[in-house]
Amino acid sequence: MAGVSARSEKCLRSVDTELGDVVRRALQAAPAWLDFAVVSGLRTTEEQQALFRKGRDVNGTITDRRKIVTWKDGVIKKSRHQSGKAVDIVAYVDGVIDWSEKPNLAVAAYVIGFAAAHGVKLVGGVKWKWDYGHVELETS
Repeated sequence: MAGVSARSEKCLRSVDTELGDVVRRALQAAPAWLDFAVVSGLRTTEEQQALFRKGRDVNGTITDRRKIVTWKDGVIKKSRHQSGKAVDIVAYVDGVIDWSEKPNLAVAAYVIGFAAAHGVKLVGGVKWKWDYGHVELETS
């Protein structure tokens, strides 16, 4: 990977400095075979609520589990995105975004490992076995 795309950079500028810096360095240092980008950083309450509504009816009842992207409603249960402590990353396979499990597990493992090697503790969707592209600063 040659560098950091404009979209990734925009997302990284919106988050916690430590998180943004380590993910930016991971992007720059990634081996050529591991292509990925940052697609989400800081979110407003409204943005989080809109994501929460996906796959749910107006009462919050799940109508289509395949469309669920978050369990955090943005008000009662806040996402770490709302405080700038999380980013979503996604793999590119043959130049195309690929949300499937295998390439995103590889990307998340790389980013979390890279961060650990540089003294930054991240945790992500790999820990809870879904949302593989989500990584966040570990809480103490």
